[in-house]
Amino acid sequence: SDLSMLNGYVGLLTWPIIIFYSVHAKGKIKYGLWAMIIFLFLASTGNQTPVRYWLYQFVPGFEMFRHPSIFRIYFMIGLLVLFGFGLQEVWKQNLWKKLLPYYFGLAFVLVLSILLTFFPGYKEFKPLLNDVLNRVEGPGHGIKSHVFFQAIIGLVLVGSLLIWFKKAPLRIMGSGLIVFIAIDLFLATQLNIFTTINNNK
Repeated sequence: SDLSMLNGYVGLLTWPIIIFYSVHAKGKIKYGLWAMIIFLFLASTGNQTPVRYWLYQFVPGFEMFRHPSIFRIYFMIGLLVLFGFGLQEVWKQNLWKKLLPYYFGLAFVLVLSILLTFFPGYKEFKPLLNDVLNRVEGPGHGIKSHVFFQAIIGLVLVGSLLIWFKKAPLRIMGSGLIVFIAIDLFLATQLNIFTTINNNK
């Protein structure tokens, strides 16, 4: 598929709420959503799994889906629906403090990512930063360098959000979270646009 169709990012800061809802929500709707999400994710991987082939060969109408990565749109929608249900529950019942362990867990994962990619990552940190600031199309850096770079940005965002959760009044806690998610998505778009949409290679 085209590079611009390979992005499945729904926001780093949405995942703790998705996991929180998946763990604590009552009812069977979450199981149906996760089954759909996993199925669509497998379908979006093309020849990497047999799901796409089965759909193409045996389900009428699916031969019209020329690019398997189109399925990733529906996969992302499923995750965002889970996030929406989770946010609704947290907002209604003021469960913001119960999210703290999940965001601390996310911070731990980011710290671990930084440590695991430190040796190859820090060497290319400055060149990669220069390429981002200079809006270089398709910068040729390794995946570990990108993980290292974006994990640092993610850790700053999560750390700032944890401070917000500690200091902010409950009545504006949700509004602040939405702002942080918007910042996360904006930064992710700006950091990746030159390896996807604007890449002429």
